[in-house]
Amino acid sequence: MMTSRSEVEDRWSGFEAGAHDYMVKPFHPGELLHRVRNLIDRTPSIETSKRVQVSHCWFDPEQRCLESLAGERTDLTHGEFKVLKRLIDANTHPVSRENLLQEITHGEREGNWRTVDVLISRLRRKLDPSQTQDKTIISVQGFGYRLN
Repeated sequence: MMTSRSEVEDRWSGFEAGAHDYMVKPFHPGELLHRVRNLIDRTPSIETSKRVQVSHCWFDPEQRCLESLAGERTDLTHGEFKVLKRLIDANTHPVSRENLLQEITHGEREGNWRTVDVLISRLRRKLDPSQTQDKTIISVQGFGYRLN
C-alpha cells in the first residue's frame, strides 16, 4: 500500500485491510524496487509448485532441473534456471535480452547481453541434445528470445 497517511493507526488499518507492505509518500524509488523484489521473492508462483513441459522435457522448478521424457535428469545452473523460468512465465511472448539480463543479475552488477546469449545456447543444447527438433527457444531479431 502506498499512501501519504503516516499515522500508526493508518498503517494498522492498511495491514488489517490485507496490505502486504505499507509505504508512506514521499519515498525513494530504490526503496520501492527493493520492497517489490522482497514481496515477489516471498510469494510462491504457480510454476514453483509443479513441473512444466518444455519441448520434449519436463522443467522442474523445485529441483532446478530438466528431465527428459525418458527420465534422464539434467541440472540447470542458476543463470539457466532464471532465464528458462522467465521465458516460461512469458509463455510465447518475446522477452528482451535486457530483461533476461536483469533477471540474472537483479540489476546489482554489470553484465552484457552476450551472457544471455551463452545461457540461451546452453539451454538449447540441454533441451534438445541431438539438435534434431525444431528450436524450442527462438531468437527475436534485434530484441531477445521467446519459447516456440
